[in-house]
Amino acid sequence: MPDPLGIIAGGGSLPLRVAQAASAVGRPVHVVVLEGHGDP
Repeated sequence: MPDPLGIIAGGGSLPLRVAQAASAVGRPVHVVVLEGHGDP
């Protein structure tokens, strides 16, 4: 199993695109969203 990827997410679409790409190749993804910066 690949090592998990940790993402500290601010605004914009980049964190989501990175998480989707990592997940698509089977890499576990953990995301922490900065308060006031994430979309629900």
